[in-house]
Amino acid sequence: MNNMNRFNKIIKYLGIIIILNILFRGFLYKTSVNYLKIKTRPNIKQTDKKLIEEINEQTENKTLSI
Repeated sequence: MNNMNRFNKIIKYLGIIIILNILFRGFLYKTSVNYLKIKTRPNIKQTDKKLIEEINEQTENKTLSI
């Protein structure tokens, strides 16, 4: 009987841990993963007039945050 109580207690704690991991998975991921900036690429000057016109048409009345 003692082994059964111990087994039920272990299952109960595992269930609680699994539920907590599901609830806090976003927080746990964000705190455990760290991104480092290695190199940055300089901005490239656009020279293709057709491409510039197409970009301007597609982004008319829109704000770009680059």
